[in-house]
Amino acid sequence: MSKADLFERLDKASEITLSVKGRKSARDIPRPVWFVHESNTLYLLPNYGSDTNWYKNFLANPTLKISVSGSEEITGGAICASSNEWSSRCISVT
Repeated sequence: MSKADLFERLDKASEITLSVKGRKSARDIPRPVWFVHESNTLYLLPNYGSDTNWYKNFLANPTLKISVSGSEEITGGAICASSNEWSSRCISVT
């Protein structure tokens, strides 16, 4: 799936499946995640902030896989946003 296809599917979805590498197990761990899609950026919000395991796993290895509605995954890198309280708990996928 290309990024253009991904962004088109994101416009129709409210939740994605995010897979991160376990910081201890090194296995791919999938989790449903809420997101905001804006332009070419995808902001991911951990439901319980920085205390969630997927967020801690992401900090240990900022490579992740995203699938929308069970479709093919796309792999990419991400960075933590930190300009305010809300975005300090978000991840920007570019």
